[in-house]
Amino acid sequence: APVSSTMQRGGRAPPAPQLDVRLLERPKAYAGAVEGWQTWKLKTESYMASVDGRYETAMREAEAEMKNIVRMPSEYVPLSRFLFASLISLVEGVPLELISSIGEHNGFEAWRRLCADQRRRLEKNQLQRVAGLLNPEFGSGVGFRAKWLAWERQLELQGAALGGALTDTIKIAVVRRK
Repeated sequence: APVSSTMQRGGRAPPAPQLDVRLLERPKAYAGAVEGWQTWKLKTESYMASVDGRYETAMREAEAEMKNIVRMPSEYVPLSRFLFASLISLVEGVPLELISSIGEHNGFEAWRRLCADQRRRLEKNQLQRVAGLLNPEFGSGVGFRAKWLAWERQLELQGAALGGALTDTIKIAVVRRK
């Protein structure tokens, strides 16, 4: 399936300011830890967008694509190959194995697969965190309040995953159960 919108139309992102990317620190190698994905992804997207402003939109579109990316406008082929070479040097372990078999050095397909794999892993990890929120260990005495406040903060952070499912009434019921 072709890449959507901007790449499909051959559109251009606004030109990026001319930067000497040697002044920027390249993202560190990523070995697949779920905890580090969001930070590494942000740094990699930012770095690539500083190389060429078209990466900002193209990488976002590749991530959103549900099917394999097999075609793209000819002006994106060099970008795709550079992205592939960059990713090969920025990942190791399972992520490297995941993208190393991609033909034609298709960097946008490599990015799509990395993002899809991490999204699945984050969702699985998120289910475990939500389960922990429903069965918290508060303890008693002085430590209770600190653990309760930490639980409240985690509920806030996981709000999107919970879809607002934990109303104040449910929170009270969980706390009283303990």
